[in-house]
Amino acid sequence: LKIKELKKESKLIAINNYNFYNKFRPNKVTILNTINKLNDSKKIVLAIIGGNSEKEIRYNKSIEKLLKQNLENVNIMNFTSLLSIENSIKIISESDLYIGANNGLGNTSQMLGVKSIILFTKAEKIIKRKFSENSSFIISN
Repeated sequence: LKIKELKKESKLIAINNYNFYNKFRPNKVTILNTINKLNDSKKIVLAIIGGNSEKEIRYNKSIEKLLKQNLENVNIMNFTSLLSIENSIKIISESDLYIGANNGLGNTSQMLGVKSIILFTKAEKIIKRKFSENSSFIISN
């Protein structure tokens, strides 16, 4: 993945919305709506990142399918199970935006100072998780 070349013409958004606990996974419609609200003039490239558990692979494939069915002019690359944690962090650090659940990569995006939208569920306490002024939070059902 040649990120510098990609970013010349596109806005790179890293997304990771899986959480081991189902109750902490953002609503899929919230993920879609968050991306739809960006209204960027640049072409958007979404990089879906995630681990190698079967549940996470299936979940991220369902996210990819939903996004492909509902978003136009968006290039979606699903890297679930294909990257090391170091490579996932590299993609996040070079992204224009990170959208993700309240999980380890979401916390990492904030600590790196990347503009981030962290998607919480109503089951979580969000006040204890803000690490950066570049972060904003959305609470989903």
